[in-house]
Amino acid sequence: SHMLYACHMPALLDLSLDAVRRPDALWHILLAAGTLGLAMLTRAAALYLWIPLCAVTAYAMWRRVSLIRVVAAIAIIGTVQGAVQMSWSARNEAISGNRTYAGMLGWHLVSFYAPLFIAKRDGTDPGDVKQSLTEAFASDPNYQAMSEGERERHLADQGMRLVKENWQYALLVIPDNIPKMFLGYPAEPLAVHLNEEHFSAWQDMARVRHETSFQADTWDISSRVELIRYYLDNSLLPLLGYGVFLKALNALVLLLAAVALIRMIALGTREERSVALMIFFVFGLLAGTALLTTQGRFRLPVMPAVSVPAAISLLLLLRFGATKFVRRGSRVNER
Repeated sequence: SHMLYACHMPALLDLSLDAVRRPDALWHILLAAGTLGLAMLTRAAALYLWIPLCAVTAYAMWRRVSLIRVVAAIAIIGTVQGAVQMSWSARNEAISGNRTYAGMLGWHLVSFYAPLFIAKRDGTDPGDVKQSLTEAFASDPNYQAMSEGERERHLADQGMRLVKENWQYALLVIPDNIPKMFLGYPAEPLAVHLNEEHFSAWQDMARVRHETSFQADTWDISSRVELIRYYLDNSLLPLLGYGVFLKALNALVLLLAAVALIRMIALGTREERSVALMIFFVFGLLAGTALLTTQGRFRLPVMPAVSVPAAISLLLLLRFGATKFVRRGSRVNER
């Protein structure tokens, strides 16, 4: 599902950008809305992307086409969104008796979101909070007697209650998760090429870090020093270099994306602002949701919204460098 979603998201952004550049062509809107529907069927992260799509489409079309066409565009997006969401929810209800759009919602709320909020509130360990909540449900005979659909609804209700009661602590959770999601990296692509001894050493380290990552303190420098020492002691220099390179690359991509979006919003034409706003709102919605928990894999849905403006920024830098090179060459020729 991650790979299908990764295919749909760039297509959605491309079609959305076409739609805001050509607000008079409603078929661009229809294609964007249809692609969004396909993305929703692969990952629930796309569930609310119709909001920025509607908002930016209305902004791009306002006073450029008739009000009827603006309303028609919004209606197309809403109709496609409603058709996909309601049909999929109805399908889930028919199978499990639970109309929730995405499965595992309750489990994620209780196991990942709520423990982090409560731990920030009480100054305790998130792993201990998670274990306490899990044991409470496991020991509840009423919960054990429920059907699968009833359990999911119960977990979702209780998880949502805990999140709402402690929502303000999300402001403390998000900063902790920014480095984990945007600067983290998967070591597996390089680890599979290690020899048997080094691969076993990496597995031992990865297993321990995976088990403790949920409650790990992002700003604990000692754990980073310990990891570097482990790499050095076990001759895992390729993994260490790979990690340093990818962290630097990820940080550079974020910086380039920020520069491009700020420039387009502050100095761009209305068309460029529409494009920048679409990317910015998609990024904000996806990242804001993903940063409430600690799973680095949630970065994947966000990356298309980061890579596009980063590529724009890099292209502008290359053009600027080429222009300076040509000007310098012409000056040399004049001399």
